[in-house]
Amino acid sequence: MPNNFIINFTNLDDIEIYELLLQNRIPNFPSGFWANRSSEEAKDVAIKLLKYLIDKRLKFNKKDVKTEVSKKFLTKYKLHTASKLFGRSAIRYISCAYPEGGYLPWQFKHDKVPQSYWTHEINRISALKYVFEIELRWSIDDTKERLCWGMLEENGLGSLHSYYPNLFEIIKAVYQINIYPWEIINSEVPNGTWESKRNRINAVKWLIRRVKLRNEQIDRKTFAKYGLSMLLGKYYCDNATRAIREALDCE
Repeated sequence: MPNNFIINFTNLDDIEIYELLLQNRIPNFPSGFWANRSSEEAKDVAIKLLKYLIDKRLKFNKKDVKTEVSKKFLTKYKLHTASKLFGRSAIRYISCAYPEGGYLPWQFKHDKVPQSYWTHEINRISALKYVFEIELRWSIDDTKERLCWGMLEENGLGSLHSYYPNLFEIIKAVYQINIYPWEIINSEVPNGTWESKRNRINAVKWLIRRVKLRNEQIDRKTFAKYGLSMLLGKYYCDNATRAIREALDCE
């Protein structure tokens, strides 16, 4: 059984003591290891131990860090107490240890972004722009066609649903452009949109421009493909020709 009373810690440095802990030769850090240091010194030591673990012992690359590091990870590797110096946040701990690493809060697979982080709109917009433009390399048109809640979830941004009721609101916030809600292929059109005749006509005109087909080739399936089934069914009795005729008559 481990017995820290038979080990003389006097001549051991912080890394050597931590290695004893990782080898289960001692059950805990020695008494006073953290408490007898100033806050700044303790943080410096905590960072040193984390970097030793990740860089030397586990030899993680950046992808490994994003995939593996979490509160459970820190507990497993005896750094739970050290994490208290960083608000018990694995994300904050990593960011302080690797300020040049470019780690972003939403990139950690097994650790949640503090909810307070998302209350600031600038953080939400920055995260969305980074994912769209840097990670996915999407143009605005790509975003309109491919954005969905599943994609946001996969990229650590699923909790933004609490701030944006639909994908249309996300794209408006990110790009600050005038767009119509029906341009967002995977988004539900807000309630009341189709009660406006102008919206109905604009949507049909948009569809005609979008599909680049002859008018007689546009049918119910075309409307459905672009999320306009409700419009066609409720206001045009599923008659694509009728919808197109009304739109063209208003030109």
